Amino acid sequence: EKSQAGLIEFQRQCYNMLNAQWNVREQMRQVDLAYMREKDQTNTHQKAKLANRYGDANKFQNITIPVVLPIIEAAVTYQTSVFLTGNPIFGVVSNPQNEEAAMGMEALMENHSTMGGWIRHLQMFLRDGFKYNLSAIECVWDKKVTAAIETDLSFAGGKQGKPVEVVWEGNCLNRWDPYNSFYDTRVPVTEISEHGEFAGKTELMSRIRLKAFIATLPNKMVDNIKEAFESGLGGNSNGSNSLASYYIPTINYDSLINLNIRQGTDWMAWASVAAQEQKIQYQNIYEVTTLYARILPLDFGLKVPAASTPQIWKFIFVNHSVMIYAEKQTNAHNRIPVLFGCPLEDGLSYQTKTLAQNVTPIQDLSSAMMNSVVAERRRAISDRGLYDPSRVGE
Repeated sequence: EKSQAGLIEFQRQCYNMLNAQWNVREQMRQVDLAYMREKDQTNTHQKAKLANRYGDANKFQNITIPVVLPIIEAAVTYQTSVFLTGNPIFGVVSNPQNEEAAMGMEALMENHSTMGGWIRHLQMFLRDGFKYNLSAIECVWDKKVTAAIETDLSFAGGKQGKPVEVVWEGNCLNRWDPYNSFYDTRVPVTEISEHGEFAGKTELMSRIRLKAFIATLPNKMVDNIKEAFESGLGGNSNGSNSLASYYIPTINYDSLINLNIRQGTDWMAWASVAAQEQKIQYQNIYEVTTLYARILPLDFGLKVPAASTPQIWKFIFVNHSVMIYAEKQTNAHNRIPVLFGCPLEDGLSYQTKTLAQNVTPIQDLSSAMMNSVVAERRRAISDRGLYDPSRVGE
């Protein structure tokens, strides 16, 4: 219990370190506002926008010329065409003597890339890099339940195909949401996996998804599962305080759904009907944090071999207050298995301007020039002039 308490506090300190140093989320939000052309919240623009929505086409909205989005998407498209269009996307090269083994490995990589959705996550990874000059992608061995067809010989009418569940295992790439990732900022972005002490992410999970997620964990801490499901963001069953860290930026003010997931539908409302059947007091939503850390196990009282030697461990916490998983990473490269990307590395580390930030002034200038034309048309339609000959001479 002392080791768990120490690791839980370590996780909280890692998260607080990033947010105590700089307003990274607001910086990224400003980039996304420019990317989606949603920075103009002036009274004039909003009134015209509202009038247009109600059918008054005579009102002129301010126009934001799209510069940031086309440049970023052009960069992503080029990188995709170069790196992500082959099949498999990572080819294997070998000498003639090992041709058979190379073909087998290439087929395996193709299967993993298809089942693991590598291309989708790598595209988002590239887009994050061009927007924020910082992106993260995790490589993890994962399990997925899929379906297969096998021949049923016991069928009375002859052979028949029967669907069966198959557990697929392989390398998966998971792009991390930059808004909900935290990492060791004491080292440059590109060196976090090699020299950084920690890197983590937080994601939201419903009760059902959390149960399915826990079921895939090979060596979960069974004694903590009930406490994890009953823990809330205000504290767990033992009374320890927790923190709500999952962040959803407000970018598109005309989005189709409510962005505050915590204030959405209470999916646990039905539980009161069948309360007598409930052995666990579930919550409506959970924050699940995955943390990779380079630690000295001796500092946390972990009784493992070479406890005084730096080791990389993977921890999973529910609502920042209950640990459900702890595993020593045994990879040969001795790196945190999260790659952090930095498309423009000029030696200035976190001060380097992103591609989006470099072209935002051009977008603002282009928009200002266009809106001067719009303002002229707005004035021609809306303004009125009065002439008093007693005050103004010929």
